[in-house]
Amino acid sequence: MTTSPELTSRRQASATSSLVIWALCIVDAALILISGEIHFHLWRGPYRHLTVGHINDLFLLQVIGCLVIALAILATRHILTVLAGAGLMAGTFVGFLISHYRSAGLFGWHDPYTTSDSNWALTVEVAGTVLLLITALVIRRSRTS
Repeated sequence: MTTSPELTSRRQASATSSLVIWALCIVDAALILISGEIHFHLWRGPYRHLTVGHINDLFLLQVIGCLVIALAILATRHILTVLAGAGLMAGTFVGFLISHYRSAGLFGWHDPYTTSDSNWALTVEVAGTVLLLITALVIRRSRTS
């Protein structure tokens, strides 16, 4: 039984696309987990006892959300889990900007300090958001072709 060159080419393209999606999802999950680890570090330290607007609870919720979404991305490699990850990362970034630059803060909490942890988290979250959106586009293109 022989296969046509066209069918062989489509199979190779599909295999390459699957490998690219796997690699992107692994990096996406790693960035999400890094964000979660930074927030866990901050929660264990200065933010654990901060009760204004339940910010301490939000830090812990961020950690749990990062773990769940990273595992879901790796398990499913589905566009919706990837978009959920992008939403989580973008929401965290926006939440920091609101708490830092808006005088009323976020839920009544204003954070006037910028630390190396917050700079690192912002870098990871912006990079993660961009990469997750790229991953969603790659998944969409691979499913429609």
